[in-house]
Amino acid sequence: MHYFRNEKDILKEFTAYLYLVELSNGKFYAGRHNCKINNKIDLSYICSSENKEFWDDFTEDAGNQKIAILEVGTVSFVTQREKDYLTKVDARNNDSYYNDSNSSGGKSSDINLGLVSRVLAMIEDGTYPQAYVDKGDLFEETIAYQIRKTYIHNDHANYLSDRMADAGNADDFPPIVIMEKDERGQKGRRLGGNHTLQAAQLVTGFSKIYSVVIPKYTKGKQLGWSNLSDDTLEKIGFALNPEPKKKALPNSKLDIATSLIRSEKTTGVEIDSDINKIYLKDYLHLTSTQVKSYIKFAVDKRDNDEFDKNSNFITYTPLQLAKEKNKLTKEKDNIYVWDTSAGYFKLDDYVDFVHNIYIKLKHYKFTVIVLMHYSSFSTYLKVQSEKKNSKSKGLSAIKWLSKELGYKSTIKTLKYEQKRVNIVRNKVAGKKKVA
Repeated sequence: MHYFRNEKDILKEFTAYLYLVELSNGKFYAGRHNCKINNKIDLSYICSSENKEFWDDFTEDAGNQKIAILEVGTVSFVTQREKDYLTKVDARNNDSYYNDSNSSGGKSSDINLGLVSRVLAMIEDGTYPQAYVDKGDLFEETIAYQIRKTYIHNDHANYLSDRMADAGNADDFPPIVIMEKDERGQKGRRLGGNHTLQAAQLVTGFSKIYSVVIPKYTKGKQLGWSNLSDDTLEKIGFALNPEPKKKALPNSKLDIATSLIRSEKTTGVEIDSDINKIYLKDYLHLTSTQVKSYIKFAVDKRDNDEFDKNSNFITYTPLQLAKEKNKLTKEKDNIYVWDTSAGYFKLDDYVDFVHNIYIKLKHYKFTVIVLMHYSSFSTYLKVQSEKKNSKSKGLSAIKWLSKELGYKSTIKTLKYEQKRVNIVRNKVAGKKKVA
């Protein structure tokens, strides 16, 4: 509660005031506060102390504290009176005061680390109201308290959703921290947990999510958000998403793949075995999506490494592809060439290519050569697997379209493998022996 020590001060014109916080343990904190509105005491303001002991005692003393207005006046006048008062009682060395200095605070800071600590502690220890609420309703009925320039990082939200999907709930995630809406009916603001709530919307299988509500006004031991400046609230928001104290360097995808390949060779356990999937998920804490990606990466690396033992894989530059196309293209004979990477066949592009020729020649007979090349050995294996399993939609579409329009189509695959030749040099100069 606020009250004037001197009733005549109520009638004065003032832009600042000297206050004294008194707790029931008989201890005090004295300070100065500049008025946000002239001649008006800020009833939402408690004090500017950053003394942790003060805030611990203040919270414990909920409902029993008193805030006295000792003097009012101009900022310069009250600043001097603050210094005089602190010096008189020797607040810094006085066990009855929480002040850490006898000097005036000068410009009072709106950022209060003591308050930041108290709010975080009250979120952690259950002082604030907590409940499981419907995640959809919470998403619709609240808005983000904007801190970051980029509100949602989709990659991070997708990562969190994978975690939730694996767990079947969001119980292991920090709660969604909500600032209670005010009397004007505005939506509550999410101070923390924006990515968690966004991720939860992407996952089916559960409907409830854990939330904590910071009331607008102080209620007993619950410190209200109206007592906190915007800067302090911002600091709390960032503190709800800290960097880990011990940040380990994650295992690289390559290192894990190498380990799985080596294990397959030494133990006979296949890379895509269930035991490896369990290991990646339960021991390395990868999501189900990550497990699939890591397994595929390891298999591709193994196949590529095996191929590279005996052969060099041939890739083609745009210039080399252009030369190959020119060799085959014979427009006078109505022979045209369309090139594509075998693993990235774009049917729309092929249809456009054929359609343009069809219109140009006025439906006359022509031939289209599909010139294919492979960007990597793993792509080659993928394409061969699709052929084997009759899953190559691109090749099927080529055959169908040529039959419908009456043109001839052929597929030519560029050479992708070049056998390694090991050269053993004799001691006799100028002679080579091919092994």
